[in-house]
Amino acid sequence: MIDTAFRAQAGTPQAAVGAMDLVESVARSPQNGVTAKAQVAKRAVTIASETASDSDSMECLRLIEERLKRPAFTAVAETVGSRIAVAVAKRTETNPEVVTRLPHDSYDPGSSDRPSWFLKGIVDGFRNLLAADDSRAAALRLLPNVSSLLFANDPVAERKFVGVLAARRGESAIRESVRAILRDHSTQSTLLRQSILKGFEVLDIDLLDDLTSRIDKDEIPSTMHAIVPHLTNEKVKKIVRDCLVRGFPSEVRRWAIADSSWSADNAAIAAATYHADPDGFSKLLGEPLPDQQKASVLIEYLKPLSLGHFPAWLRQALEEDERVLDLLMSAEGPPSAPGTDEVILQVLRDCDGLRFVHSSRRLATLALHKERSYYSVLVDLTFSDLLKGYVDGSVPESACLPHLQSQTMHEWLGTKEYSSVASLLTHQAWKQKENWLNSWKLMLLLPSSVYKRAPPVVLNSIDMLLRVYCPPWYASVARTWVAVLQRARIECPSSTLALQVQAFRYAIYNSKYPLSEVVIETFKDIYLAVTSSSTLPYETTQLFGIWDWDKGKELRKTLIDTFMGSGWPPGDLALASAEPQTLFRKVFKRIYRKSGGLRYLNAMLGDLDGRKTKDADRMAAILKHLLSDPDFYEDWD
Repeated sequence: MIDTAFRAQAGTPQAAVGAMDLVESVARSPQNGVTAKAQVAKRAVTIASETASDSDSMECLRLIEERLKRPAFTAVAETVGSRIAVAVAKRTETNPEVVTRLPHDSYDPGSSDRPSWFLKGIVDGFRNLLAADDSRAAALRLLPNVSSLLFANDPVAERKFVGVLAARRGESAIRESVRAILRDHSTQSTLLRQSILKGFEVLDIDLLDDLTSRIDKDEIPSTMHAIVPHLTNEKVKKIVRDCLVRGFPSEVRRWAIADSSWSADNAAIAAATYHADPDGFSKLLGEPLPDQQKASVLIEYLKPLSLGHFPAWLRQALEEDERVLDLLMSAEGPPSAPGTDEVILQVLRDCDGLRFVHSSRRLATLALHKERSYYSVLVDLTFSDLLKGYVDGSVPESACLPHLQSQTMHEWLGTKEYSSVASLLTHQAWKQKENWLNSWKLMLLLPSSVYKRAPPVVLNSIDMLLRVYCPPWYASVARTWVAVLQRARIECPSSTLALQVQAFRYAIYNSKYPLSEVVIETFKDIYLAVTSSSTLPYETTQLFGIWDWDKGKELRKTLIDTFMGSGWPPGDLALASAEPQTLFRKVFKRIYRKSGGLRYLNAMLGDLDGRKTKDADRMAAILKHLLSDPDFYEDWD
């Protein structure tokens, strides 16, 4: 019957196990069929041993051992069990990785009177691999039960195991097995520590975590010095940060700071000793270290926090504590360790509330960052802050002017987004009159690159200022506006007419403000542009209605009506219409024909006589001549 079962399954290991079950079913008593039971069990072990698949072989050998533990096979268990141990040992030597794929609970260590032959075979297989210094024995690191049993009474195998790991640098290693060693054989910790210091790269965090519980504080300096040669290994750095630092933060920090050969590695180790929370950050900033050294520690502290975005507490701390920018923009320049530029770039982008120009030191050190990858962002934020600071009054003109005249500012304003420049120039101008006045001053201080931009940034910026203005208007602003127009005439001729029309139109619609100087500056060019061309310049179309066919006449009427209906000095009307020469004659005639016109002309003369300027004297002489014969002939206007 048994032979029939084997033949039906073509001698497969599954059939061998099934045959044992079949024998058990017909001979349950340990004393019955002993010979047949031994024959079937041995044959099952042989078939499982000869199976090509390692995993199938090991699984069937484990199942055979389970059957041998049943009462029916008690009489043959010892004889067959030794065969299982030999077969498992051979499979382990052939392919130790197959053991790591077995569930740890699939092999029972067994009781003291009946040990597991399966587990014994695994242990013997790894012992043989270690004796041969076979690197595949490193798989033992994943088998805590096996390593504990193997090393319990075999220190030679333990030393061999450390040697195998040392030969496999860079691999993750020895978690539960090493813990078992340290737990069950504390006398071996010295041996392991010595091995660690000789071949530190073989370790992982779990191993060092166990070892730190056995290191005294006094041993930290010597331990760290032994580790230093291996700090180029990223895994070693992580071990130091996550284990030694966690166990002895104060001692490790003192060592890192006091070490004469200061490096980025020291900075990383020191940074890891501060907690990633507001208290830890504040403690780091308050550390009595040289700026460059502290900057290096700060960079390393920020690196692990820079994945994604900085946490909210850190962004707030960076924005509120100006020591951060002082450190990053120190006189010696920022640290040059790998990842530094990325961290600084994230600080610049994440922290909207940073102020860059409240310290002359920061502005002075800007050029030190020129070769860094974040330089363009730093320049953008610094100059943006500079302009906003000038407008809101937090940055004095003495600090702002040198940078406004620099080539870097010239290039930046020449390429900065159009709308952004206008927004910066009018930053919070609506908030209070001082901001509004500073915006006008800033228009005059800007480099030529702003005036030359097309479309004209100055035009848009002035338009924004005119929209947010709240009375009272200051005469000094009108003079600044005039100076801007005069500068624009030289530096951006193509935009001059548009700027003049903008100014003239605003003045005539707001004659209650002291803007007559703006009219003087703009009227002549607008008038000549309108009257000297057969087609109306598109910039001036907003000054006229659709039925105003004589544009020159409409301008003259607008000019006269605005002056006579305002409180502007009458002499300014004469100066505004001084050129061309024929213009003032027409203006004189129209005023003279108006009710109260003669009185206004006499007031104009008195105003001009009191000014004592060359232009005023010239216009006063012309006006006196016209008043001497006010009925002179002039084409009807």
